[in-house]
Amino acid sequence: MGRTQKIVTTGLWAIVVLVMIALVASRSVARRDAQPSSSGISAAKFEPLFPSPAFHLTDQNGKPFKQSDLLGNVWIADFVFTHCGGPCPIMTSKLADVQKQVPRPNVKLVSFSVDPERDTPSVLKEYAKQFGADESRWTFLTGDKQKIYDTAAAMKITAVPATKDAPIIHSELFLLVNHSGDVVGVYHSNDELEIKRLIADASDLAERSK
Repeated sequence: MGRTQKIVTTGLWAIVVLVMIALVASRSVARRDAQPSSSGISAAKFEPLFPSPAFHLTDQNGKPFKQSDLLGNVWIADFVFTHCGGPCPIMTSKLADVQKQVPRPNVKLVSFSVDPERDTPSVLKEYAKQFGADESRWTFLTGDKQKIYDTAAAMKITAVPATKDAPIIHSELFLLVNHSGDVVGVYHSNDELEIKRLIADASDLAERSK
């Protein structure tokens, strides 16, 4: 191979390498731009992620409560239990702060008990008082154990009942649901930035839902 041919060949390979680098970089940017935000909301803000399921349970006052009672309102859901010695009191405290930060009457809070056998309406009523729950906006739900765990599964929330060898396991996420009953946001309760986003998003969504 002559000197000129070597120079041409080297130049062509350099061009090929540069083109490949450019393609990899452009694909990387495209993948990054397509990723959802850390709060779990897709690129189009408040685009429905999945529908919340129909449920028929019992509130802290012993009254029937169903998913359709929430239609027309924005609501925030979590799954906790009153005897929890781990994340539940922290989650409920943070939701109490959200209640204060988002005082709109059309933003509801719904806490499902994953220990319904012990969390009777009267137990939930006392628990609600401990955290200053505004019962016109914040509902604590109990009822048939299988129905509650089915609801958690339909809302893509991890929830595993206790066994003789293991305690109850449940997710520490908050879910934001729009006025039509669609989940539009997922937030980590142990992340302060996520809680700030939840407060901002719930306020924004409630304003849009007027």
